[in-house]
This record gives sequence, C-alpha cells and structure tokens, in this order.
Amino acid sequence: MANKHYTDEELIERLYGLDRNCGHLDICQDCRSRLATMEQRRSLVASHEPNVTPAFLAEQRHAVWARIEKPASSQVFVRAASAFAAMAVLVVGFLVYHPASPPPAQTSATPAVTDEQLYAEISTIVDTPEPLAATPIRGLFEEHGEVTQ
Repeated sequence: MANKHYTDEELIERLYGLDRNCGHLDICQDCRSRLATMEQRRSLVASHEPNVTPAFLAEQRHAVWARIEKPASSQVFVRAASAFAAMAVLVVGFLVYHPASPPPAQTSATPAVTDEQLYAEISTIVDTPEPLAATPIRGLFEEHGEVTQ
C-alpha cells in the first residue's frame, strides 16, 4: 500500500479501527489529511445530541397507540374487494375458456416409403464412389454436359 492512496472505504475502516496499520498513513500526507477530515466530521456529528423532549416522545407514543386501537375498517373493505375481484376473474375465465379441439392426426407431408425403396436408395448411395455432396461441385467443371479431365 506504500505506492497507492487509501480509498474512502479504506479510510472509513481505518477511522473505525477495522483496518490494520500498514504504515501508509505515516508517509502519506494526503491520506492523513483526508482521515483527519473524516475524524472531524465524525466528532461533529457525534457531539450533537438530538433535541427530543419527553413530551414529544409521549405524544408520539399516544399517536401510535391510537392508530393501533383504531378499527381497520378500510383494510377489511380493501381485502373483501380484492377477494371479490379475484373470484370474478376466475368465474369469467371459466366461462370464457373453451378447450381447444384435439389436434388432427398428424399426416406426413412426405409419402410413406416402403422398406424396399429405402434399401434400394441406400444401396445406390453406397455403390456410388462419389459422395452426394460432391455432385454440385462436379457441375462446376462440366463443359456443355461433358466432364473435363
């Protein structure tokens, strides 16, 4: 830490005694002055006591008790209204919902191939010395229908 300055977070840790002393503050005037500023602000804030009188606290306590004891009629109405709205949505959903007709049996877009046709096609592919992917490339070298060699 000798070659870089403390961040604000590190200075706050140092202010509250959470950081170990690595000696940087002994050699860095900038970080020392920033820490001193933070210490002054902390002592200034800690020196001000809140101006709260016992009468203020008693008034606040009475207001809290009055609110606790007050009947919650508005809350009952809101809960009942939300429950009614949820039930209405469910009823409308059941009335509007029409299950979709079952999907039609899947028909194949391609005609069914028999086993004999499949085996015949496979045997022609196996017997061909040239792969099927090379057929379009062969067309690049043909001149007027003849293959150049």
